[in-house]
Amino acid sequence: MLALLLRDVGHVVVFERFVDALWDDDRMPRTARNVVQQAVSDLRRVLSIDPGVRLAHHTAGYVLEVDPALIDLHRFRALVARSCGEERASVLRRALGLWRGEPLEDVNAPGIASIKQALTEERLAVLEERLDLEVRAGRDAELVPELRVLAASYPWHERLHGLLMVALYRAGRPTEAFRVFHDAWQASGTAPGSELHRLYERMVRNDPALDRPVAATAGVVPR
Repeated sequence: MLALLLRDVGHVVVFERFVDALWDDDRMPRTARNVVQQAVSDLRRVLSIDPGVRLAHHTAGYVLEVDPALIDLHRFRALVARSCGEERASVLRRALGLWRGEPLEDVNAPGIASIKQALTEERLAVLEERLDLEVRAGRDAELVPELRVLAASYPWHERLHGLLMVALYRAGRPTEAFRVFHDAWQASGTAPGSELHRLYERMVRNDPALDRPVAATAGVVPR
């Protein structure tokens, strides 16, 4: 329940959302409402030690009233939202530094899995953009180890494989870049998407647009 309230801090979390998160339909007890109300009471008692936190009741549910800047997820989102220009990559790196481990890894309620997945994808999208910007800026060789780990951890994320291919190619290791393409194919069990396939073909014909840029500029890796 606290995880839901923190994710939607400042907004009402309806009672039904707590029920969906806590129990599968076939296991929901008849006393579900009482259990939720008791949990809210327990949370209020724990949170009462901080005068800057208030768990308020609304007609449809409950809302956690606290400064979002005290919560890593909302600090992360604020940094991402205001990052721009030449400093964007470094600000994104700082925002990503707020993540420690997997989101909600110690919360195992049935309805939390979809929230965990959404948060993981949100982090990955920002991570991919940061890597994209840094590869474009010419930091290819030093990013190869990080990209290898990520591509192995998230084999279905073709953008990570594409970034690794570009980093290897620009570092003068085209044979390894081609191997990444074939490994991605084998790992997913399906043919790579059109963008990854086009990237491979451009590397085969030594497209000069894929060469390391002379000057670092903001943007995305060419595809």
